Amino acid sequence: MVHRDPQIAARACSTLRTLLAADAVGDGSLAREAVQLVADLIKRRKCNADPQVVRVLLQLSLNDAVASDVKSGSQSQTLKP
Repeated sequence: MVHRDPQIAARACSTLRTLLAADAVGDGSLAREAVQLVADLIKRRKCNADPQVVRVLLQLSLNDAVASDVKSGSQSQTLKP
């Protein structure tokens, strides 16, 4: 996702995009874990995210994620500063 070699960064983003699309038909646990790792990466970089990383996150359908959490009875987690 973040690498000095643009080909490696593009490949990582492409792989994550594929993972998110494939997990959309599953229970979403892989997608949640991947998004959490990307969020941690962005946080470590003090919100200095490469545009291609943000584009990958825009692929997410948040309405589906919220609906599945409501169905499963999951509580929203509070954001940590």
